[in-house]
Amino acid sequence: MSRSSTLESSLFKEGVPILEERYRLFVSPDSMEAYLVKSGSGPALVPEDIPQLFLELKARGVVYGLLDEPEEGRGGRLVVARGKPPLPGKDARIELLVDLSRGPLKEEKPDRVVYRELNTLVCVELGQPVARRLPPGLGEPGMDVFGTPVPPLPGRDISFNYGSGLEADELLLRAKTAGVLIFENESLSVSPVYVLDSDVDWSVGNIHFCGERLVINGDIKRGFSLKVKGDLEINGSVEDNVQIEVSGDLFIRGLIQGESVLIRCEGDATIGALEYAQIEVSGNLTVLDYLLQPYCLVGKNFRLLDGLGVVLGGKCLVGGSAEVYILGNEAHVRADFRVGYDPLILGRLAELKERQKTMERQERDLRGGLEKGLRLLKKGGLSPAQKGILKKIRHLLENLRDDLRQLILEEKLAREELKRLRKNTLRIEKRIFPGVHIGIADADFSIVTRLAGGTFFLSEKGLEFRATKGE
Repeated sequence: MSRSSTLESSLFKEGVPILEERYRLFVSPDSMEAYLVKSGSGPALVPEDIPQLFLELKARGVVYGLLDEPEEGRGGRLVVARGKPPLPGKDARIELLVDLSRGPLKEEKPDRVVYRELNTLVCVELGQPVARRLPPGLGEPGMDVFGTPVPPLPGRDISFNYGSGLEADELLLRAKTAGVLIFENESLSVSPVYVLDSDVDWSVGNIHFCGERLVINGDIKRGFSLKVKGDLEINGSVEDNVQIEVSGDLFIRGLIQGESVLIRCEGDATIGALEYAQIEVSGNLTVLDYLLQPYCLVGKNFRLLDGLGVVLGGKCLVGGSAEVYILGNEAHVRADFRVGYDPLILGRLAELKERQKTMERQERDLRGGLEKGLRLLKKGGLSPAQKGILKKIRHLLENLRDDLRQLILEEKLAREELKRLRKNTLRIEKRIFPGVHIGIADADFSIVTRLAGGTFFLSEKGLEFRATKGE
C-alpha cells in the first residue's frame, strides 16, 4: 500500500496527529468533511494556529474546502474543511404544448371573461406538436476535501405515453391526424371522429373542431357558434342566433329556426326543415321536409321532394338546377326562386354593359370632335395649338377603340358562361302557386296562375314551362 493510501486510511479510521499532537485529524467516510478531535492536554486551537493548520492539512492531502475559521461540530469536533456535494440531475419531464384546461376564457385585453368559450373540445391540426419531452439533466459534479471530483447522479428518464393519432420522435409528440386531443388514463390520443352526446349549451360552450367528422347528438341552443373543419352531423335542432361554419359536408336532422341563424357550408348539405333562417352552401343542398321564409344561397343543385316538400316564401338562389315538390301556397305568399344563379357572372355582365355604354358615348363625343377638327383643318382654319389638340383627340380615340374591342371580347366570354347557366332547369313535382317569382340565369318570370307539375327551362323563345305528362 502506498504512503498516500496509508495516510488516507488512517484519516478515515484512527486519525493522524496534527499541530504537535494536540489534535488528531479525521476525514468522514464520504470524504466530504475534515475535522479535528482534541488529543492530550495541550492548549486549545487559537487563531495564531491557523496558518500552520493549513500547511499541515495540505501536507496530509486535505486541499479543498478549507474553512477560514474552524466550526464546531457534533461531539466536540472542529470542522476544518468541507467538500462540495454533487447536484443530481433533474428528472426528465413531459411538457404539454396544448392547453387542456376547462373553463371560461379570460381575456387580458379587454379584461373580461367569455363564458361561451369553455375549451370543451381541444383540437389539433395534422403535424401539430402536442407535447415536448425535456431530457433528464446530467447534474453538477462535486469535489471532496482531497480535491477529487465526485460525479453526480443523472436525472431519471421518462418516455411519452400515447395512443392512436399521435407519433413521437426523441423530443416531440406530434399529431399524425387532425382531431380532438384526448387525455385519459395518463395517456394522450387524437380522435379524427368525435361524438358529443349532449346539447351545445352553457355546459359545453362554443365548438371549435378540426378533424374528419363531428357528431352532435343534441340541439344547438340559442346564441352558440360552431366552427368545424371537417364534416358535421347534428341529430337535433338549431335555435335562433346560432352561427355554424363547416368546411366539409353538413347534416342537420331537426328544425333550423330563427331570423338570426346563419349557416355556411363549403361542401354538400342535408337539412330537415328551416324557418326564417339563412343558409349558404357551396355544394348541393337537400331538404328533407320544408322551407318557410328562408334565404338559401346554393352553389350547385337543390332538392326538396320529401316530407311536406314545400318552399313557402323567402328567397332561394341556386347555382345549378332544382327539384321542388310544391313551390308557394294557397295564400299566394311571394317567394323568389332562381336557378342558374352566379352573382359573379351576372354582376360582371351588368358591369360590362354599363362600361360599354359609357365608352360608346365617349367614343361618339371624340369622333364628333375629330370630324369637326378635320373639317376645319381642311379649310386651313386651325392654329398650331388647335392642331396639337386635334392630334391628342385622335390618339385618345384610338386608345378608346382598343379598350372597347377588349371590352367586347370580355363580354363575349362572359356570355359563354351565361349560356352554361341558362341550361339549368327548375322542376316542380306537384304544384306551383301564383305569387312565386322564378328566374333562370338572367331571365325572370312571375307565376300568375296555378300550375301542376312540370319543368321551367330556357329556349330561344325565352323562359318556357313543360308540363309533366299525365298532369
